[in-house]
Amino acid sequence: MMASSAAIPFTKASACGNDFLLIDGMHAPADLAAFSRRICDRHRGVGADGVEWLFPAQDADIRARLFNADGSEAEISGNGTRCVAAYLSAEQARDKVVVRTGAGLKTCTLRSRNGSSYEFEIAMGEPQVGDEFPIKLAFREVRGIPVSMGNPHYVVFVNDFAPGWQAEAAEIGRHHGTRSRRNAILRYRVVCCRGRFDGCEKGGISGLCAHARWGAKRAMGRTSVLGRRGATYLPGRVFKLKCWFKTVI
Repeated sequence: MMASSAAIPFTKASACGNDFLLIDGMHAPADLAAFSRRICDRHRGVGADGVEWLFPAQDADIRARLFNADGSEAEISGNGTRCVAAYLSAEQARDKVVVRTGAGLKTCTLRSRNGSSYEFEIAMGEPQVGDEFPIKLAFREVRGIPVSMGNPHYVVFVNDFAPGWQAEAAEIGRHHGTRSRRNAILRYRVVCCRGRFDGCEKGGISGLCAHARWGAKRAMGRTSVLGRRGATYLPGRVFKLKCWFKTVI
């Protein structure tokens, strides 16, 4: 476990298999990136996909700054935002939570609760789908479609998941191909589809990113892959894209 001069309390929450640490900003260290990377380490820290640092907001119930497991800051995670909403609902017994994220205000509406399990509806926004373009890798070239809902993804359609595809996905993720409104270079998340999908995010392999699911669905619609079916297939489960996801804390 990490050595620290002061104890930092946290809550761990999980949504659709993505787990996050929720920490009050009053305990934020000087270097949020370094601390987030250390505490998210699954061998030497607590272990998580990311940290949602929570601060007061004038135009929302709370402001959340998300740091990935590798220490990079992200605009938003749909699953992480629902974890924040569940945390506030548990603390203050509210049915609607407005969260200020790096991608704007997100309203989470509580649909049901069973003990520490919460089901929220959230308006995730409209994906921005770009034109297909190639990326040169070490041993070959891949073609994909950029999509974004405040955080960039790169959707690659494949017939099958070849051995070692995660390494190629990570290489694509290091491609500096877009800039945010703050002119900071962003790295793509990666989704590979064949009627289901898996993904590689900045903190490691993930097949459960809510924004990736919705972005992949829109990319499918553009390319006529799977027609307009309203479900996304993941290993072991099917998600309908009305965006009702359970959050457990």
